[in-house]
Amino acid sequence: MTKKQDRIIRDTISQIELVHEFVSSNSNRGIPAFATDALLDSLDGMIAHLQDDTARLKDRAGDAVMFAAMLEERFLAPLEVIGKKLDRALRQN
Repeated sequence: MTKKQDRIIRDTISQIELVHEFVSSNSNRGIPAFATDALLDSLDGMIAHLQDDTARLKDRAGDAVMFAAMLEERFLAPLEVIGKKLDRALRQN
């Protein structure tokens, strides 16, 4: 796995963790508990799967290239947008 692919995976996990932290720290702001619990469980599952997949892919370079490209397109870019919006919302409050 190249440094760029490893960075993409680490950045994706980091962005998911940031969303997780935001949701858990703001769960008492009018969002129903069942919704935040479900979202937090989902984010925990995403992190676990990404970490497992990363560990398996370290030995298979071709698969790692495709996995990193998929992460960048489907997860990292949208999560960065979400992170920026959450950051902006926190600064306004």
